[in-house]
Amino acid sequence: MKQPHWSTWRVYLPGLFVMSMFSVVVYFSRTRSDVVKYGYDFVPIYSEDGKLEGFTHPVLVKAGNQYREMEEQQSVR
Repeated sequence: MKQPHWSTWRVYLPGLFVMSMFSVVVYFSRTRSDVVKYGYDFVPIYSEDGKLEGFTHPVLVKAGNQYREMEEQQSVR
């Protein structure tokens, strides 16, 4: 198989680098935005009697709330 021209790599590699950096920025801005909004990295989990059981991430709390809301909407129908 013939090797691609060197000029082809000169065109594509900077573009790939820019797109990968852009993807990283978008990923972290979406995943870390909840942390910035809440002001801390982890949310405490308390049991029914008020004891501290552990910690979870705010993104997981948000996902759980969305799941419960979706389940409630399906059960109403």
